[in-house]
Amino acid sequence: MNVVLDTSIIIPYLGNVAYEHFVWWRLARRQVYVSEASAMELLAGSTSKEQRIKAEAMLHRLDADGRVLTPLSEEWRRAGLFVARYQSLRGHLKPGEHVADILILLTAARSGAELVTENGAHFQLWAEFLAQPRRPLLTVLKRQEHFNRS
Repeated sequence: MNVVLDTSIIIPYLGNVAYEHFVWWRLARRQVYVSEASAMELLAGSTSKEQRIKAEAMLHRLDADGRVLTPLSEEWRRAGLFVARYQSLRGHLKPGEHVADILILLTAARSGAELVTENGAHFQLWAEFLAQPRRPLLTVLKRQEHFNRS
C-alpha cells in the first residue's frame, strides 16, 4: 500500500535515528509519497548543510517519480474551513501551527494512501472534520519501537 509520510517520520529517518527499515522498504517499492507541506516543514527545519542536502536529495528523488503531492487550491480553502469550524466548536487556536498537518491529511485523503505519523493525536483531531469514507487510514508509529540498529 502507498504511504504518505508525515514530517515526524521523515526527520528521524534522514537523521539515521529511526524508521530505516520501515521507510527504506517502501522507498525501494516506490510506495512513499510526501506532501509539499511536509517538504516545506522538512526544509524549514534543516538547520545544517548536511540536513538540507539529505532533505533535498530525498525530495528530488520523490519529485522525479511524481511522488510529491501538492495541495490543491480547494484543499487550502478546506484547511481554512477546518480551522474556522474548530474555533467555532472548541475555541481559539493558532492556525499557523495546524495548517501543514491539515494539508498533509487532505493530500493523503486525496491520494488514497495511508498516512504514517508519530503525531496521531494531531491527525485524528483533524480527520474528524473529514467525512468517514474520505479519511485516510492513519498509522501511528512509536519511535522507540523503530530505532535504527547500529
